[in-house]
Amino acid sequence: MAASSVSGEHNETTEISFGPFRLNRSHRQLYCGETVVPLGWPSYRVLEVLLDHAGETIDGRTLTQAVWGSLNVEESNLRAAVAALRRAMTDAGCERPYVLTVPRRGYSFCEPVSIQASAAARRVLPAPRVAVVGRDIFVAELVEDLRTSRLISVVGAGGVGKTTVAQGVAQMALERGCVDDVAFVCLDTVETGAGLLDVFLRDLGINAPGDNPWADLESFLDNRRMLIVVDNCDHFIESVAPVVEELLSIAPNVRVLCTSRAPLRAADERLRRLDGLPVPSEAEGLTAVRARKFAAVELFVERATASNRSFRFTDSSAPRVASICRCLDGCPLAIEIAAARMDAFDLPALAQLIEGPVRLQMLGRASASPRHRSLAAALDWGFETLTVDEQIVLQRLTVFRGTFTFEAARQVVGFGEIKAVEVSDVVARLFSKSLVAASREGIQGRRRLQHTVRIYAAEKLDHSGERAQVARRHAAYYGAILTAARSRADLRSPSDWYRAYRADFEQFRAALEWAGSSAGDDEIYMSLSLGVLPLWDRLGLKGDKPELPALQKAASARQLPVREYLLQLTATKLREAGMGGFTVQELMAEAGLRPNAFRSHFSSCDELIVEALRSVGGWLKERIEEGSVRGDATLARTASEFLTPHHRDNPGTGCATSALLSDLGRGSIAVRAHCTEHLQNEIKLLAGMLGDQADPLVREKAWLSYAAMVGAIGLSRAVDSIALSDEILQSVESALSRAGERR
Repeated sequence: MAASSVSGEHNETTEISFGPFRLNRSHRQLYCGETVVPLGWPSYRVLEVLLDHAGETIDGRTLTQAVWGSLNVEESNLRAAVAALRRAMTDAGCERPYVLTVPRRGYSFCEPVSIQASAAARRVLPAPRVAVVGRDIFVAELVEDLRTSRLISVVGAGGVGKTTVAQGVAQMALERGCVDDVAFVCLDTVETGAGLLDVFLRDLGINAPGDNPWADLESFLDNRRMLIVVDNCDHFIESVAPVVEELLSIAPNVRVLCTSRAPLRAADERLRRLDGLPVPSEAEGLTAVRARKFAAVELFVERATASNRSFRFTDSSAPRVASICRCLDGCPLAIEIAAARMDAFDLPALAQLIEGPVRLQMLGRASASPRHRSLAAALDWGFETLTVDEQIVLQRLTVFRGTFTFEAARQVVGFGEIKAVEVSDVVARLFSKSLVAASREGIQGRRRLQHTVRIYAAEKLDHSGERAQVARRHAAYYGAILTAARSRADLRSPSDWYRAYRADFEQFRAALEWAGSSAGDDEIYMSLSLGVLPLWDRLGLKGDKPELPALQKAASARQLPVREYLLQLTATKLREAGMGGFTVQELMAEAGLRPNAFRSHFSSCDELIVEALRSVGGWLKERIEEGSVRGDATLARTASEFLTPHHRDNPGTGCATSALLSDLGRGSIAVRAHCTEHLQNEIKLLAGMLGDQADPLVREKAWLSYAAMVGAIGLSRAVDSIALSDEILQSVESALSRAGERR
């Protein structure tokens, strides 16, 4: 090669790396890791020239001219400089013959090299386009994990901030000295997995690959302490995994950090799942100061302020912003896109928009990668990686509202081309791909869809034509759960019922809304509503659980004057408030029915109340008989379930049955007549049961007996017939005396 062709090809800010070495032009030093390799100027200059022409053979004259600037130099000086160079690299711990002597031709640098920005420039990674919010702890934990784990995958849904986190980890790892070098391999624009190794070579800066790329990689990485970030592995998981495994096997000091929506399933892979940013709960009294302690709200406020300088975050706007962040599941991309629209919408309008499918089409930053320019694009990217059965199951799962069990998924989703026995495995795969999430409350064995994923996949379900069939199966499944709940004997107190069924409240609502819609089914709707009301009653009285009145409202939304439905509504109200707490007309209005809707099935208010009372009494009888068979330790618990708010707050004023009948005793003759018969039967039942119990139950017997007597006396005073009053008291006294004799 001619001397004129060996002038410096790279400027002073570049750095050339090979194996564990790097030549820093600005320092005019050769480093092995962070240690300076001592070289005289001739040896340094020989290496610099040979590196600039790696793989080429440079003749002695050309090399002499480039090193000394003259040809009037003894050839032995060049040989001495080359020997000193080889000796210095050997002393640094490397036995590779980097510089070859080509007989009668000259010298050649025979290993692949990487040309990078030098010093500080080498350490600058692709910078996040926006400031990182709320990930400091997660980033720091990942950096510490890299000290003990050579392969870590950050797994999370699209738009959750995996790339941003990876950039932060790489920068911190450099700053803390965990690694000496960082390379960023981006698979964003890769179309197939066939040329994946070439992408690694390109992004690692290996610009002189030979016939054996793995040998080039091994030579380049050698003992180098490097972190390789492999970003966006989603579409090529099966291709990336073996490349990463082989790379780690040939480079003992390399660490790999991958970002993906699903695990690589590679050897020794450590998973770190990245969830949405923390969001405030729906607790009342949320102030602006408290709300900004949550990263999701802080991110929204920052982006909204950047988009609209007049935006002010105040105590009055804090609940609505928190609601928006919850609706978006704390997803940073979704929050950024929504907040950016504050230039066009006020906060109430924006909150309304993001509830529906419009949120999917809102555009983000023009500078973002194509898959991050809208939520729809982000979800399309992940949906395209799914198998056909995964796509079908995801679409069908959108019928669930809130959390669901694997059994529910099998029964509702498993039909047609999807077998029920396969559903659990498919749901598990969707979970690993970050499209199905765990329960927020941490309830074991339950899964959910995030709001945005649900809206996206629901549109695909609508297009599939399966919506009605899936909704019907969903309503039928939860109707069967409500039917089974009626006969459960293992749940005693309202808190027991609440723990057993609270997780399905949203499913009951969804089933009722579909069945009660124009596309629904009247028969399923009636079955659901008649199952919901007793469950609502058992879970506690109005006000005890804030979710429950909404269930009753949903159950009463359709004006269906069916006899059993009206009886359940009335019985529920009787147990809740007693007769003195409502009128039938008020009940109809509260239930969303016409004032006289009951007259289609009952001749009068009295008849409706008497029949409802029979339903109430029948339920109590079943419960008491269940207790008798099981030998309950406390029969008083059964009676206490039946207390109205007044009697619950004032113990000892009467058992619920007698107190309720006392209220009714102030009604018409027809109601009072039924009261007498009902009270006689119930007191006899109680007295007989109490007499059969062991001594430890004496206190419970006394409590119930006393409560029954108090209620009977109240009833006898309420009626206007002396004979009727005498009959009531005599029947109670007789029943109680028999109970005493049998003790």
